[in-house]
Amino acid sequence: MSEPNSLQSTPATGSIPIGGTGSDRPFRRLMDSNIVGIAFRDRERVITDANDAFFRILGRTPGLEFAEAADSVFLTAAGERAPVLVGGASLEEGNGLVFTFDIGELNRLEEKLRQTAKLESLGILAGGIAHDFNNLLTGILGNASLALEEAAPGSNLAELLRSVVNAGECAAALAHQMLAYSGRGQFRQEQVDLSALVSETLTLIGSALGRAVRLNLGIAPALPPVEADPSQLQQIIMNLAINAAEAVDNKGEISVRTGTADLDGSRHPNDVIPGTAAPAGRYVFLEVRDSGGGMDPETIQRIFDPFFTTKSMGRGLGLAAVLGIVRSHGGAIRVTSSPGRGTTFAVYLPASESVAAELEPDAPDGRAYSGIVLVVDDEHYVRETVRRTLEAAGYTVVCAPGSPEAIQLFQSLGSQIDLAIVDMTMPGEGGDEVVRRLRHHNPKLKVIATSGYAELEVKEKFGTLMDAFLPKPYRSDRLREVVAETLRYK
Repeated sequence: MSEPNSLQSTPATGSIPIGGTGSDRPFRRLMDSNIVGIAFRDRERVITDANDAFFRILGRTPGLEFAEAADSVFLTAAGERAPVLVGGASLEEGNGLVFTFDIGELNRLEEKLRQTAKLESLGILAGGIAHDFNNLLTGILGNASLALEEAAPGSNLAELLRSVVNAGECAAALAHQMLAYSGRGQFRQEQVDLSALVSETLTLIGSALGRAVRLNLGIAPALPPVEADPSQLQQIIMNLAINAAEAVDNKGEISVRTGTADLDGSRHPNDVIPGTAAPAGRYVFLEVRDSGGGMDPETIQRIFDPFFTTKSMGRGLGLAAVLGIVRSHGGAIRVTSSPGRGTTFAVYLPASESVAAELEPDAPDGRAYSGIVLVVDDEHYVRETVRRTLEAAGYTVVCAPGSPEAIQLFQSLGSQIDLAIVDMTMPGEGGDEVVRRLRHHNPKLKVIATSGYAELEVKEKFGTLMDAFLPKPYRSDRLREVVAETLRYK
């Protein structure tokens, strides 16, 4: 509904030219490019000039003169009260300036804000659940893999334990998808050739796309690398390709392209990551286009909602995970679709400016390692899993559920402690604060930071305080490898 607003509120001292020649042209361009409806009315309250936005908002024909009602209410061409906010100012000799803003546009902006808030809330919820889930899985995977090492090869017990380990790793993959949606996924940053990864992934999932699907490839050679986690990018490729195959009912046409693009940093109308615009710069893109039935604008707004699906049965987080992965890699997603015209997903990832270095892997020296390891974690089953695993490997292990206990152990054992394994997220002081206090007593202490969140997030907290990162959940062999590698450089 419109809101009455007097047009006599701000008397002006001079007239404003509205012509289209000479010095008036800049004003005319400003007026015509504005999304706010701007109009001039004479002393008889007749609209004498207005920009296109004014006529569009009121549903009127441009150039048609009509009168403004005395109570600041405008009528549409159909004679209905226009849903606009109205404001204005008085000019000289009874003339006036009128501003109108579409209430419908305000409502749409409000809905976008609500959607953004909902996605952020769901992301926080998903991240928290996945973090706690990873803590549980650390106990399950660690103990099961340790027991599997001790079981007789080929025995029924070994097979049962292997099933537990496999199920635990599948559960870990699900937790990683939840973290990806929340934007806090596990990322192993390295330089990735997107074209090569797309070709490899499409070869792997070719049978899942359906034999009747025509796959058109436009894979650009010699792309700049992107700094990314290849397994996470593979999730994007698989999700978009399989979604496209389902959109064409496994018998239409799918086009997959890669290439480079220069983005100017402005918000694009087809961007779907709420509240963000990709910074200006060079990007590598993946485009997946299908010839399916397309989507209407309402569906497009909901496809990245983890609780929304157009399928008869939902299967995992799908596009919601894609959204989180792209967001965490500093990229952008654009979706173009309309009913009957198919759908195009375009994912943009920042191109890396550095060149991958050829590094020779360090050769293991074969030495056995021993020493005292301090484990600081608020979860009892995590502490016990680490203790059993490392004691079986020959280490001496002491455990603490938090900062006070860790400091007490450190003060009693002093420089005898060789390594601390510290969880990032704990009640009270966080893991980074615990490490600062431990390093105050022993600046040379080796530290492994561990978390169910992403390495980048942990590095932001710990920085140079950590010597290595061990993502949760982990198997017993991986725990031993990271501990041995860290102590090796002591």
